[in-house]
Amino acid sequence: MTRTKRFTAAVLAAALVMSQALPVCGAGKSAEAEAVPEAENPDGAAAADEEAAQGADGAAVQEADGTDSAGEQGEGHILNVLSYDSTLKDLVSAYVNGYEAVSDRSGRMIDAAGNEVEIVWKIIDDEDINYSGYLDQVLPGNKEYLPDDRIDLFVADAGLVRKYVSGKNSVALPVSELGIKAEELSNQFPYTQDMVRDEDGVLRGLSYETTAGLMLYRRSAAQTVFGNVRHENVQSYFNSPEALMSAAEELAGYDMRVAATVYDLYPVYDGLRTTPWITDGEVSIDPALERWAKDMKHMIDEGWMTSDLQYGDAWQRGFRNDSSVFAYFGSGSFIENGTHAWDEASAAAAGGWACAEGPVPFASGGDWILAATGTDNTVLAAQIMRALCCDMETMTNMAATGGIAVNNRAVLSGLSSDEGASSNILGGQNFYGLLIGQADAVQADCCGPYDGFCGEAFRDAMKDYFNDRMTYEECVRTFGETVQATYRNFHLKAGNA
Repeated sequence: MTRTKRFTAAVLAAALVMSQALPVCGAGKSAEAEAVPEAENPDGAAAADEEAAQGADGAAVQEADGTDSAGEQGEGHILNVLSYDSTLKDLVSAYVNGYEAVSDRSGRMIDAAGNEVEIVWKIIDDEDINYSGYLDQVLPGNKEYLPDDRIDLFVADAGLVRKYVSGKNSVALPVSELGIKAEELSNQFPYTQDMVRDEDGVLRGLSYETTAGLMLYRRSAAQTVFGNVRHENVQSYFNSPEALMSAAEELAGYDMRVAATVYDLYPVYDGLRTTPWITDGEVSIDPALERWAKDMKHMIDEGWMTSDLQYGDAWQRGFRNDSSVFAYFGSGSFIENGTHAWDEASAAAAGGWACAEGPVPFASGGDWILAATGTDNTVLAAQIMRALCCDMETMTNMAATGGIAVNNRAVLSGLSSDEGASSNILGGQNFYGLLIGQADAVQADCCGPYDGFCGEAFRDAMKDYFNDRMTYEECVRTFGETVQATYRNFHLKAGNA
C-alpha cells in the first residue's frame, strides 16, 4: 500500500534504523528488574552534565513549597517530556487529538480535566551528553524540583528501559497510578509489557509499537538462488541458525551476502539468549552470543560476509537494486520506513523485497513511554500514553498512514486481512500476519538493566576478533575489563574466557 506520511519519512526512518542496534533478549530464565548501581565511569554518564545535575531545565533543585502552578484539578501547567530524539514529539504532533504545536520544541493541549497545559520537549540529542547519564541525574530527585521543572514523561529504549522500571529505583510510576486499567491494555503484545514490569510484576510503562523482527529478503535473488520467491519456501532455508549458515554459503556461490554486515545478525542470535548478562555481580556471555561471534567469524573467514559497521555508506548501499545484499533483519516499521523507498534506485521503490520470519523470533529496538515519579501532570501523561498505546482509532491511523507496526493485536489482525494493507515495498505482500506470530513468540524473560551497555561493549570487543587482531578469548577478556571499568563490583564469570 502506498502510505502518505504524516511526518517526514527521513526523520522517522533515521530513528527506526538506528534503533535496530538495540535487540530485545530472547526466551529463557527470568531476570527481574533490579536496582542498578551507579556506574563509576559509564562513558561520562556519571557526570552527565552539570546542567543535568541542576535539574530538568537548568534550575537549581529545590524543595517544592506547595505553591506550584497546578490547575484547578491539581494538575500542573507545564508537561516536560524527556527523550533522546524527536520521535515521540513527531508522533504526538501527528496523531494525538488536540495537540497544537507552538514551536519546534513546545506545544499545548487541553487535558481531560479542562486545564490548558504547555508541553515542553526536552530532546537530549547533543552527542556530548550521555542520555542514560542524564536520566540518572534528573530522575531520582525529580519530585524535589519545582513543579514546572519536573520531568513528567520520559522515553527509554530497549537497551535502557529495564534500568528504570525497578520498584527499588522508583523513578517510573506504575501505569495504574495514572488511572490506566488492565483491560485497556488487553491488545498489547505480552513481551512489550514484560519489558517494563518491576520485581513484583507491576507495569511501569507502555510502548506504542511492536518491534518484533522479520527477515526482509531480495525477491530476485530468492528466485535465482532458491528457485522461489514465496516466503514459505524461503523460510525453509532460514528456519534455524544452522540453516542460516548453509544459506549464507549457498548465497556466496552467487556472489551474494546473506546480510549487509555481521552486526545485522546480532539481534537474531540475541533472540536465543536464555541468561541475563549479569547475575549476582558475575558477567556471563550467553552461549547464543558466543555462537554469534564464532559463526560470524567463520562467515568472514570464508568471504561470505563483512564486518562493516551498520548504517555506514556500504550498509546503506545494500538497499539498492543492484546490491549483492540478500537480506536485512528488522521490525515492521523498519520495513515500511527504513528501506530507502524514496530512492528510485532502491529495491524498495521497485517492490523488490519480500519477508519471512527468519531463523528465530526476535525483536529489534523499541521505545517505551514512562511517567516520572514526581510528575504533577498525571492526567495529561495518561492521555498521551492512552492515545498512542491503547486507542484503536489512533493506532489504526498510525499504522495506515505512518507505516508503524503498532503494539495492538486487534489493529494488526485487521490489517492482516485487508487487501489494501499490502505493501508496495514487498511487491504486494501483506506482512502483518507474520508479524503477529513473531510478536507473540518474542520473550523478554532474561532482559536486564545492563543489556544496552553490555551488548554494545561485547560487539565492540568482537571487532578485533573479526579482524584477526585478537583471539576470541582475548576479546572476551577485553569485554570483561570494559564492564569492570564501568561497574567495578562486576567481574567476568570464570570459564567465559
